[in-house]
Amino acid sequence: MIKNILNIFIVIFMILMIMNIADDMSSSVVTKRALTYDSYVDVNGNIVLLDEFQGNYLWVDYAAEWCSYCEPQTRTMKALDRKMGDQILFLTVMTSTKKVMEPPAAITARQWANRFNLDSDMVLAKFSTKTLPYHLLYSPSGTILFQGSGLYNENKISSIINKYLQD
Repeated sequence: MIKNILNIFIVIFMILMIMNIADDMSSSVVTKRALTYDSYVDVNGNIVLLDEFQGNYLWVDYAAEWCSYCEPQTRTMKALDRKMGDQILFLTVMTSTKKVMEPPAAITARQWANRFNLDSDMVLAKFSTKTLPYHLLYSPSGTILFQGSGLYNENKISSIINKYLQD
């Protein structure tokens, strides 16, 4: 039984790695999808839609408590928010709890916001199987300008954002 569970875990891990490679290969592809109307949960358990942020440039960073890259990515996002927060909104979406594939709740978002001293209005929760960390940049009209996955440093994110802010 343990061997079967281990095999399933290995298969899931390999699928996620393949998805990560595919995301990296298409990370600079601009798509025309608008902001999603999927519902998210804020730190107080209220339903939030991403279209509520329309009218602003929006960088969405997907994270999970179990993700070892998400901690340093969150610190990078916080530093960028201090530097660029007057030009763009930075939003974190928690996709899982400490247990892989366990759906997050308001408490998950609240704990992450408290842990990193983030603006609690900018941390949401929604279950997702995206390869983490995962990033989306939305235009003020809601169009996805950039999407990609992986651990990005400040310079990489700043250059992506600045490319679109200048257009």
